[in-house]
Parts: sequence; structure tokens; C-alpha cells
Amino acid sequence: MIPLARPTLGQEETDAVAEVLSTGMLVQGERVARFEAGLRERTCRVHAVAVSSGTAALELALEALGIGAGDEVLVPAFTWPSPAHAIRRRGATPVLVDVDPDEWNATAAAFGAARTGMTRAAIAIDQFGAPARHPEIAEALGDLPVIEDAACAI
Repeated sequence: MIPLARPTLGQEETDAVAEVLSTGMLVQGERVARFEAGLRERTCRVHAVAVSSGTAALELALEALGIGAGDEVLVPAFTWPSPAHAIRRRGATPVLVDVDPDEWNATAAAFGAARTGMTRAAIAIDQFGAPARHPEIAEALGDLPVIEDAACAI
């Protein structure tokens, strides 16, 4: 296996995990509430909800938008398989959008060119921590909802 990155874990991380395990609250509790509050503050957002995975977050976002059978959702061609899986689990069709070879993200122009009459949403991914150009993508897609997938960036 070729490692993409190696984690940097020390005593602080070990202590934090031990603290959570000692509470018996693995999926809720004070630590999760503090994480959500910190994420809202850091990202200047009104809402932040922790879920079990990036895939679960995408499925919830697609469900909230009413994405389903017959719909198309634009997604960068170069990413982890989870966005396409989330789209398929909703019964929709993922439409792969070419990425810029220098940035590894899909461009606004590529998103715009991939849009059809069946397109109901797009997922813009912050690949390898490099933010997608969300404002430009949103402008290119007009009234189409754009889901920001920052799982690889946070």
C-alpha cells in the first residue's frame, strides 16, 4: 500500500480518546457538542451536526434536498467512492465531472458543462485539503444546490 498521509498522534490524542471512552457516550455527549460548536465557529456557519462518517453526511444532505430516482447529481471524477455511493443509495445517478490536473478539484466550468435537465444537485469536494472554488461553482450552477464536501479538508 502507498500511504497518502501518516497520522500524527500523541499523548494528547490518546488522553482525549480515553476521556470519551470513560464517559460511555461514544456518539453523543459533551465532546460532540463542543466539536459541533467549534466547527460552527471555525466555518462561520449557523449549523454543524456531527455524524458517523462523510458518507452519512452526504446521504443526509441528499435526502434533505429530496434527491431520488431519476435525478442526476454532479460529482468530481477524482475522489473517494463515497459520494457516488451516497448518490446511488438515494436512487439517483452520479454524473462524473472532470477535474483540473493541477488542483485535483472540478472547476466551475466543468460543473457547468456537465449540467443537464436532469441535474438536481452537485457535490463540490475539497480534495486533499485544497478547497474547491465554491463561490465560482455556485455561480456557474445558478439555482442548483451545491453540497460542500469538506470531509477530506477538516
